[in-house]
Amino acid sequence: MFTKSTRINLPDTIEFMGLSECWVDIDVELSITPGEPAVMYDSDMSGYPGSADEVEFVSLKVTAFGHRDDPNCILRDEHPDWFEKLDELVEKRVLDGLDFHLDEWTEEINDQF
Repeated sequence: MFTKSTRINLPDTIEFMGLSECWVDIDVELSITPGEPAVMYDSDMSGYPGSADEVEFVSLKVTAFGHRDDPNCILRDEHPDWFEKLDELVEKRVLDGLDFHLDEWTEEINDQF
């Protein structure tokens, strides 16, 4: 398991609450299975192109919430019930763009090792 902490902007996700241009800090838990390396030539002179890493979304937790114009932020332990609902909203947004995020995060993870 790997946990990626990042900040994402929410330009319209919580517009119904009268808030726009907000951001959240999130912890995303991912399960990563390394891919297989490419093989140029086997004993029979065939090859294998290898396979990509498999990254699977496990969970997401919002740890802080803020607005672009306000230097203060709201932390999870201050409003745990509210943050549970925020988790659901943000998870939907992240899952909608999951392929983009997973590619980006996998690249960052690989750069660390």
